[in-house]
Amino acid sequence: MKFSNKLSLGKGTIFEIYFPALEKMFEEEKKPLGQVKGGSEKVLFVDDEESMVNLNHQRLERLGYQVQSTTKPLEALEWFKADPDQFDVIITDMTMPRLTGDRLTAEVLKIRPRMLVIICTGYSITAVQPLPERRVPSLSGHG
Repeated sequence: MKFSNKLSLGKGTIFEIYFPALEKMFEEEKKPLGQVKGGSEKVLFVDDEESMVNLNHQRLERLGYQVQSTTKPLEALEWFKADPDQFDVIITDMTMPRLTGDRLTAEVLKIRPRMLVIICTGYSITAVQPLPERRVPSLSGHG
């Protein structure tokens, strides 16, 4: 390494630092964080944006889940009412027209109080009124 400085009164100081060149580039070895576990559970996915429904439907199916999806929360509620035990988990957007995710969840929980529901939102937590806290088992049944 070489270091030099040049002082010019009234003009400032110039510092020059020269580092030795690398003979070859070293890349940090990235270790995989582990394999993503999939499942075989039946998922109801609800979002008013069709692109989100299509993308997440495909993602969940690739992980092995059985997926039924819709852009219409009222339709999702009708499917659930028709057979409340057909789904293992519901994943829903919060902000949707005609029936918001928290209202959909409230209706679902009236029918099946221990139903697992994941509400997704792009809003801050302070903008969303929290649902009552409750302990639910994991999908795997271990916790």
